[in-house]
Amino acid sequence: MHSVLAALLVVTFISILCLILIFINNRQRKKNARDLVSRISKLGEDKNLTFSKVEVVGQFVIGLDEVKSRIMVLTRSETNYDPLEIDLRDVKSCCKRNIYKRIDVGTAKRNEFENYVDEILLLFEFHATTEQLNLRFYESGVNSLMEMSDLDQKAKDWETIITATIKELKRKRA
Repeated sequence: MHSVLAALLVVTFISILCLILIFINNRQRKKNARDLVSRISKLGEDKNLTFSKVEVVGQFVIGLDEVKSRIMVLTRSETNYDPLEIDLRDVKSCCKRNIYKRIDVGTAKRNEFENYVDEILLLFEFHATTEQLNLRFYESGVNSLMEMSDLDQKAKDWETIITATIKELKRKRA
């Protein structure tokens, strides 16, 4: 009887500890997201940009100023914040791309490989240069598999928004 009670207490203690750690992690994520949104808003204000859409994606936040046709990306690294401003008039195309890697799942007698998504990128191509800009929405090993579908959908949504804006800009120029 004592061993059952002791086991029940240990399981309860571990469960409560796990819930506390999850709560602390979620609270820290929300705090980081609020900080990123606050910083991009301030940065946009300094550059006279008004964002109609802002979204936090992991360690970066992306904002769109539809009136000025600009995108601002603010990436958070360990100690600093790196801003990137993209003028959509300079963008030739924008597409979402999945980068796959192969895993050897075969045996010694039979080679078998399985593909898995390694990265989900938003790829920008520019008129003036051959350089491309990759905005990483998902990276295996950094993001969990549970986040992949949500981040994939966010990348698709941004691809749609940016592509529509680029088409509208081309239509206005013609």
